[in-house]
Amino acid sequence: MDRRAFLNGPRADYDAAPAAIGSSPPNFDPYVQVYTDVAILEMMVFYNENFGIVPADGRGDRVSKFCHFFSDF
Repeated sequence: MDRRAFLNGPRADYDAAPAAIGSSPPNFDPYVQVYTDVAILEMMVFYNENFGIVPADGRGDRVSKFCHFFSDF
């Protein structure tokens, strides 16, 4: 398999349509305290936003920044 195929995520993502403005991701749970690191990463991809999260952040910081992002609206 071509190594370049993994640079921008799984192959299925190349054909995915962009999310409509105002839409929520599938299976969105507004109780963000239960989100795993993988779920937060999926939200980062869906919203094309890093929520202020940096690699050195622990899980608690990531959840807090993710929650803070939505409370700013």
